[in-house]
Amino acid sequence: MPSAPQGNRGLQPEGGPSIGPAVRMRPAWGALILVATLLFLWLYATAPRNMLRAVEGALLLVPAAVLLRHGSLGLLYVAPLVFSFGGADIGLGHFHPTFATLFCFAVTILWLLEKIVRDESFRIPWKAGLGVCLMAAAVQTVSIALSVHVCGQHVWNAIREGWSLFLFMPVALVTVDRVRTGSQALWLVRSIVLSLLVTAASGIFEYLGIEGFSRIDIELGYVYRGRVDASFPGANVFAGFLELTVPVALGLALHEKSRAWRTLSLAAFAAGFAATLFTFSRGGFLMTVLGSVLVLAVRFRRRPALPAAFLALIVYVMASNAHVFARQLSLVTEPSDVVNQPTLVHRYITYRSFWNDFLDRPWTGVGWGALGFFTGRTQIYTFWDIRHTISTSDIPHFGGGNSLFLNQAVKGGIVSLVSLALLVAGVTAAAVFSMRRGRSTAAMAMVCSLVGFAGHQLVDHLLRWPQINAFFWLGIGTMISLSIPENPASPEGVDGSGLGGIRREG
Repeated sequence: MPSAPQGNRGLQPEGGPSIGPAVRMRPAWGALILVATLLFLWLYATAPRNMLRAVEGALLLVPAAVLLRHGSLGLLYVAPLVFSFGGADIGLGHFHPTFATLFCFAVTILWLLEKIVRDESFRIPWKAGLGVCLMAAAVQTVSIALSVHVCGQHVWNAIREGWSLFLFMPVALVTVDRVRTGSQALWLVRSIVLSLLVTAASGIFEYLGIEGFSRIDIELGYVYRGRVDASFPGANVFAGFLELTVPVALGLALHEKSRAWRTLSLAAFAAGFAATLFTFSRGGFLMTVLGSVLVLAVRFRRRPALPAAFLALIVYVMASNAHVFARQLSLVTEPSDVVNQPTLVHRYITYRSFWNDFLDRPWTGVGWGALGFFTGRTQIYTFWDIRHTISTSDIPHFGGGNSLFLNQAVKGGIVSLVSLALLVAGVTAAAVFSMRRGRSTAAMAMVCSLVGFAGHQLVDHLLRWPQINAFFWLGIGTMISLSIPENPASPEGVDGSGLGGIRREG
């Protein structure tokens, strides 16, 4: 048997290819990372913002230095933890990147350097949907150009807001290219689930540490202690993260043969589900339930009693604590009172005005990077409308209009809607590809989580947040990697390209 190439040394034991992880971590390193995570959670609750930035920078640099010898693949294993806690932004000229964004750039640059040094070609698995996603990004680039040259929007504002859907797409490309075995893909899923466990636990501790009640919540008609957001910008954003990861934890628990990993996955699922309740997000709760039920329904399609029992358990828990979770249950228990819920009325008002704005400028919209402002707010009503005008200076953060579809329509017109349609088609193709070729329950669970997450985007726009965008694209790349067959016979790949025989272009 020929010796493995330098890049694969240690991955090919005698007698066949290894199925172990690409990165073997000593127990001391695992303990150190755990201590560092707990220290960060303590600093997150007590330290000033500047100190948090320094600590988050260390969280980026230390794992990168330890895993750099494994290249871009090694950095992917710590990416979920960095994405979870890398939400703080830094002002760099016209841009305001988060630490998660900077980490994405670091992974992408390292990957490109590897491609150049190793003289590898750039291969996109078109049948897996990523090629269609690249087409969507190209169309969105046209929409951004129209926003600047036709609508007159500020160029950097247009680029930053218009590109927000595709900001972390390179992570998916790196994942599909570098994750070359089923074992590597499985370890990446485990990394995602471990980040869920840590983040959800921090959210639960945050809820338990809340004293009293939020006056804003009482003014809105709900009496509860507060909404948790862990390390995310808001409760709804945190709920979006949980939609993407809680069903994956359930799928991994059903997939794992190891008792330890099955226990950790179940703990992550339970903690994530509890954290979803404590976000008090209606859409987050419903879509997390939907994704989890879909996992059970597909996995136990011949035993429908199991998903039915899970639903019954949820109904029992919610009914037993109806006074605590009244906000999530209001759509079911008091549907006639929807008109009295300010957050829902606000959505109705903005949806109506966004649609009218789209009809006024159907092809280009008001332009990406437009300056949004509130109008119509009075002391009687807490909801208000949103209007847009030409931006002339940098805008640090942009709103999402509480709907991905309508935000694309009002900002970029038909051109951006075409881009969104291509993105949906690409993600759908990736999901179908994974369901047809994949035999992993974890891959199926990722498809189910995307279904629930997509449903929430009809009444919210969470993809514009960097941390959510990061997990979205990382999940797509991992889902595809779990489903592409590997070639166990040759580490060089069937075509000698060093791709492990897993790249099939359509």
